[in-house]
Amino acid sequence: MIHELDWSEKEQPGTNGRPYEHYLCSYGYIMCYIDSTMEAVFGTKTNREVLLYLEAYENGYGRAMSQTLKIPLTAIQRQLRRLEQDRVLVSGLVGRTRVYTWNPRNSLVNPLRSLLAEMLKYLPASEKKRLFDERRRPRRSGKAL
Repeated sequence: MIHELDWSEKEQPGTNGRPYEHYLCSYGYIMCYIDSTMEAVFGTKTNREVLLYLEAYENGYGRAMSQTLKIPLTAIQRQLRRLEQDRVLVSGLVGRTRVYTWNPRNSLVNPLRSLLAEMLKYLPASEKKRLFDERRRPRRSGKAL
């Protein structure tokens, strides 16, 4: 089944000169305006990428997110603080590092994570590799690179 959205020039949501992107999914081709839709749902690109990072890795800390996502540390820390204040995330100290993870007591976290998991499925491979191709397991000592 193919779903088509027929927008006139006046009806296009968030028109700012960017083209629509086409993605193939289980329902057929769906025309969606990715940037404006995700900004409307998540607020900012930084917020969206922090949440995707946490969905991909389960937990994380500011500097690792900053280095992986190539976003300034202060912007990452601001989003993490805001998400913790909104009770989406919880944090704890591991040594001197503040590690953030999902708040298990928030009933809206599971639906949010389901949405993020779907977003991760449909990210282009190049974007997945750029954002989430980080080695997370320890390396044997003395092993050659």
